[in-house]
Amino acid sequence: MIDKARELLGEYRKYLLIVGLPLLFAGLTMLLVLPPIAEHKAALPPIALWPVIIVILIVAIAQIVSAYYVATDVGTLVAGTVGALFLYLLIATFALSGLAAGVALFLALVLISVALWYLYVKNIPDTQVAIVYAFGKYSRTLESGFNVVLPWEKVTKRLSVAEKQWACPEQRIQMSQQDQDVVARAVVSYQLMPRDAYLAAKVKNWEQSLRERFIAQLQTVLESFTPQDLTPWSGNMGYHATFGALGSEAAIMPWEYKNEELFQPFSDEVAMWGVQVYSVRLRDVLMVPHGEPLTDVGQVVYTSSSGKPADFDNDSTTESSFSTQPSVSPETPKTPQPSQAPAQSVQPSSDKEAASQEKALTKLYTEVQSGKITDPITIRDIAAKFDAVAKDAQLNQTISFDVERAARNLYTEAEKCAQQRHGQ
Repeated sequence: MIDKARELLGEYRKYLLIVGLPLLFAGLTMLLVLPPIAEHKAALPPIALWPVIIVILIVAIAQIVSAYYVATDVGTLVAGTVGALFLYLLIATFALSGLAAGVALFLALVLISVALWYLYVKNIPDTQVAIVYAFGKYSRTLESGFNVVLPWEKVTKRLSVAEKQWACPEQRIQMSQQDQDVVARAVVSYQLMPRDAYLAAKVKNWEQSLRERFIAQLQTVLESFTPQDLTPWSGNMGYHATFGALGSEAAIMPWEYKNEELFQPFSDEVAMWGVQVYSVRLRDVLMVPHGEPLTDVGQVVYTSSSGKPADFDNDSTTESSFSTQPSVSPETPKTPQPSQAPAQSVQPSSDKEAASQEKALTKLYTEVQSGKITDPITIRDIAAKFDAVAKDAQLNQTISFDVERAARNLYTEAEKCAQQRHGQ
């Protein structure tokens, strides 16, 4: 009952402000202007009495209508009130002092309006919000478009509210009670919600903190992997059946459970910052002996996602993905390696030459998949080299991964890069 009474009182105050303030301004203007006009003491003759009244009433009605539609926006309401006050001053000046004084006041008010616009009107882009504080405390959030701040308010931060996709660095974690390591990357799609952006503003470097927590959650999920979780996707040479062709619910469920295990705790945690997580995707998951360097691009497993769908890339969910970066354990910093030119398509004369050629092909493939090589023509040339190796039966036997599969992936990547360039 008390809450309802307070709500009604709030509504009464709202309408009192909307209607009462314009009528007050109009009444004061009439008291100031009409008696001098009627007594021949103003610049306008008595015959202009009724036109002046009509103009004042029109301004008052316009102020009431505008205040009704912007009542929830305090800044715009104040701006409209100041504008109406300027109009009442102009009417009074023209009526009492004549045209010259009215023009002078008009020019002065224009200058004042420009200064006020520069100081207190904020244009917020479509993909941003502004956090406003008053007297050291959070006041309100300005969304996209033109907004008016009050003299005692201050814009402290501008935050992006665009949807973002972020690919975390490759992580390598030893499985619990296993002598195997699981290596994976993940992509997350998230967005800071405009109405709750003030929550993220209270967190120092909220986006960096979000990414650090995502990596921590990913490492926790990877640590809980078992060899059985990866068995359905561990084939030979990275050439696997499609997701639908697995045909076994038991084979599908472990992967989906791991995605949900990554998605749900992370999304619940960052929701307290006003961030909505749309989806996460585990990528390039593979299992290797503990401590063994990762060099074989053919060791690959399935890529899947959890949460709402998002356009991360054009990869089919029915195919495997090649590992795109050399794996490094968490405690060991990554060491950049210079790109090497691929060996020519000739029969190696020794095991050392075969290993060298395989290493060159592996590095080229890694450069493309990690985004370091994006020129479609260059990628097609690299794919042609892989294709030549795949068609040479004797040379193909010296390569430990599926070269034909890698060539197809490279051709697909070249088409994607060409489409992206065409779209730009």
